Amino acid sequence: MLEERSVARCAERLFVSPSAVSHALAKLRQMFSDPLFVRTGGGMLPTARAQSL
Repeated sequence: MLEERSVARCAERLFVSPSAVSHALAKLRQMFSDPLFVRTGGGMLPTARAQSL
């Protein structure tokens, strides 16, 4: 996600469905109590917490 800035492109790169990436991201968001990535016009941008990981 950090490099691709897109759930769909990240899924393509990992050879999984966008749904799988979305579900994994939801679990990580819950685990870290942080949104990790926020949707913007330019794609998904990492939060400070995501960058520090």
